[in-house]
Amino acid sequence: TGSVVVILSFTWDFCSYFLPLVRESDITGIHLIHPLTYGYIPDQFNWFLYIAGEIVILTGIINIWLRYRRPGTDRSSKGAVRL
Repeated sequence: TGSVVVILSFTWDFCSYFLPLVRESDITGIHLIHPLTYGYIPDQFNWFLYIAGEIVILTGIINIWLRYRRPGTDRSSKGAVRL
């Protein structure tokens, strides 16, 4: 979930630039999309959305780390894959 939010934060500005330029009928031809996107230079970045995604990712990582760090935890019975 966090990675999807981070990717969305990178594409947010482009979508706000691109979607108003394109009507539904114009999306069918790829040759029509390229000229609209060729000169695009990002001018904003949604930092709030990016930081929210990073927090979700870090929360998941810390949760897994704390779960397996506890003494006496049997990692083999938690569904871990054995090679």
